[in-house]
Amino acid sequence: MTTATKNSPFPVNPLDKISQSSDDTLRRRIICGVLESYNGSYDTLSEGVQNAVDAIEDAKLNGAKGPFLLEVTLNLDENWLSIMDTGVGMIPEEVAGAFAPNVSYKDKPDMLKKREKSPYRGYKGVGLTFLAYGTDDIVMHSKSGGVLTKGRMQYGRAWATGKRTPPALVVEDSNPSPLDGYAHGTFVKVQFSDQTRPKSLSRLASTFEGWSTILTTRTAAGQILLNLEAVVQIDLRLTLVSNGRTR
Repeated sequence: MTTATKNSPFPVNPLDKISQSSDDTLRRRIICGVLESYNGSYDTLSEGVQNAVDAIEDAKLNGAKGPFLLEVTLNLDENWLSIMDTGVGMIPEEVAGAFAPNVSYKDKPDMLKKREKSPYRGYKGVGLTFLAYGTDDIVMHSKSGGVLTKGRMQYGRAWATGKRTPPALVVEDSNPSPLDGYAHGTFVKVQFSDQTRPKSLSRLASTFEGWSTILTTRTAAGQILLNLEAVVQIDLRLTLVSNGRTR
């Protein structure tokens, strides 16, 4: 049994936003359509980073104070990656619904000023859906307005592929958060397995230099928008854990 703290929105099924029907056929069809639209080995990293960059730029334009950090950690020994940003963050209700398809918080009135300066890199509203239902273990912490919300969802892919009948619920995560020392931001951690794409991070690259190249050529961290002024200088940090060593 999951015990939620006061004012926690969990446990919740993010797909309740699609339909209140108990028949999951439509829901699975929609989710599988999202998963099939992704076919690259780096999509998980790319989606996570582009959301982070957009959030950091929004934070800057809305008057937030730095530091403006983007921290990417790749643990090849345990086969997971995490992305932490000090962007605008999300309120509890937004965290609870963020994994649903076609949900985006980038069209809020106080965020529209970014479009005058630079286009959003991600705007379809299915990136987090792909991360959550393309894997079977995702953690997401987010802080906004001084409120830290910590959620975790397991068995998203197992449910989407029909291998699991009970719905995948977002429950409250009890683990410490890397956001504890920051005023705002979001942290996402995704676990890979034999059922995910990629199955193994180490098969994509095994060195710090290799992952640095991937980060700067395959994600928004290295994207240059021609004829547009940079919104904010981002402190990009990469950590690689491999063979018991951290670099």
